[in-house]
Amino acid sequence: MDGVSTSEEWASVLNIADRFAFTSVRELAIRKLLAVASPVEKVVLGHRFAERRLLIPGYMALVSRYSALTLDEAVCLGMADVVLISQAREAIRDGDYTYSGDVPVESLFAGRLPPPSAPE
Repeated sequence: MDGVSTSEEWASVLNIADRFAFTSVRELAIRKLLAVASPVEKVVLGHRFAERRLLIPGYMALVSRYSALTLDEAVCLGMADVVLISQAREAIRDGDYTYSGDVPVESLFAGRLPPPSAPE
């Protein structure tokens, strides 16, 4: 898809592909979003399109990064995600997990993740 490069553009492609059940285009948009979207965008879009492949890396990046959520990010994410991200960050800070990928995102955010999709 020539000319499509930003996360906003790929989100639009994903929206259209999801609406009209264009599976291959949806898969392409998800792959591209994984590369260009911010962690917050991944979480927001992951919820919007019930897509674990966006949610899990988005959550992982947000809980493992050094900087706290900004006010704008918190507004985009919503209260439930902000609280869960804060709890996970506190668990890291308290030494329950390290920053090396030990955070069990799937269990910490289980109530916020859609069920895994069946293999096609």
